[in-house]
Amino acid sequence: MMNNKLIYVLSKICEDSLPGKKTVQKLIYLVERKGLDLELDYTIHFYGPYSADLEHALHVMESNNLISINTSGMTHTIKMPKRQRNSPLDARENNVLDNVLSEFTNKSPLELEVITTTDYAANEMIESSELSQENIISLVKKIKGDKFSEIQIIRSIEILKQHDLLKI
Repeated sequence: MMNNKLIYVLSKICEDSLPGKKTVQKLIYLVERKGLDLELDYTIHFYGPYSADLEHALHVMESNNLISINTSGMTHTIKMPKRQRNSPLDARENNVLDNVLSEFTNKSPLELEVITTTDYAANEMIESSELSQENIISLVKKIKGDKFSEIQIIRSIEILKQHDLLKI
């Protein structure tokens, strides 16, 4: 059975754009981090947090003609036909979704990558007493090498704090 909440969230992401799979992975990660449970697991991957569950769900949706994935370019874009969909989300979940989309859809895939990787790294440390800006920067650098500057990581920490995703 397909996750109706996930289908709806994806329809909202695709409403006004043709997002790439990387953007979809990051936006859905942020939606879940803000409290809308879509029952997806994440690991760290080359481009930051990645859900094999989401990747599988996208292929199932494609095989059921709910979406089309254009793989002809460097970015694999997702298109979802416009259909009237009743929201399976409650008011709080709709608010979470609207908030994430209004705050993060204007970000580039690279910006989303540094933000979500920083969040993932911070969450890996949350159980320890080692959670500090310096340690988060260090872990992101360990995961990503020199891909992101310290300034980019610090900006990401500030964005995460502004959106109540990180408290340090």
